[in-house]
Amino acid sequence: PATPVMPPKVAAAALTALQKQVLGMPAVAQVMQVERDQGFVVVNAGKNKKFVKGQKFDVRRGDGVVGRVSISEAIEETESVADIDSTVVLPGARIEPGDELILPVTR
Repeated sequence: PATPVMPPKVAAAALTALQKQVLGMPAVAQVMQVERDQGFVVVNAGKNKKFVKGQKFDVRRGDGVVGRVSISEAIEETESVADIDSTVVLPGARIEPGDELILPVTR
């Protein structure tokens, strides 16, 4: 019998271009609190980071994006409320405290 041909092994650690881009982005803020029922998060940056209402950020955990938020009008000096964009939630992913805000990644 012929020996089955095995597909070449692919390095599991290889990051995609998108993952490298996500990892390379500097975090602009961190999620402090998640109010899932009301659909918003509290982040640890505000006027000190020149946040403005309607500004959009991707939410990063590790080398992946787990969602997107947009800054609401509640902007304090070092804290803001951001609405969770329900159209950009990845299946099975939930924004959690400790996740980082990065500028939106171009896909």
